[in-house]
Amino acid sequence: MTGQTLGSPTRRGKMTLLPVGPDFILIVHLKMTGQLLWIPQDATVAKHTHVIIEFTGSPNQLRFRDQRRFGYLALVNRSELAAFPPYANLAPDFKEINQAEFLARLASKKGRLKPLLLDQRVVSGLGNIYADES
Repeated sequence: MTGQTLGSPTRRGKMTLLPVGPDFILIVHLKMTGQLLWIPQDATVAKHTHVIIEFTGSPNQLRFRDQRRFGYLALVNRSELAAFPPYANLAPDFKEINQAEFLARLASKKGRLKPLLLDQRVVSGLGNIYADES
């Protein structure tokens, strides 16, 4: 990624998408314990820090820390993003569908409500907190 510029992040489901230059997307999925930290370069590297990204001219670094190692980063060519398996299997985001479509997606499935809400192939972007509150 040397010499590339990070663009503004977006989100799809529970993934953060960071444009890297004109050709790539850095996909970040924090899963249960992952963290992205914007932290001074001279700060002590905490245990479970797995990736450090440095920026030219910045006193800070972007660090990926994940105690349980469930989260991941993947650098994907923009032209291959739609076929990237975790991305390709996502249902529409809960913020992008209306009530009728949401109900139709749930009605077409059998099972308990919370696991259906957490199934990113039914509707994406809902995590445990929202599903539990529902």
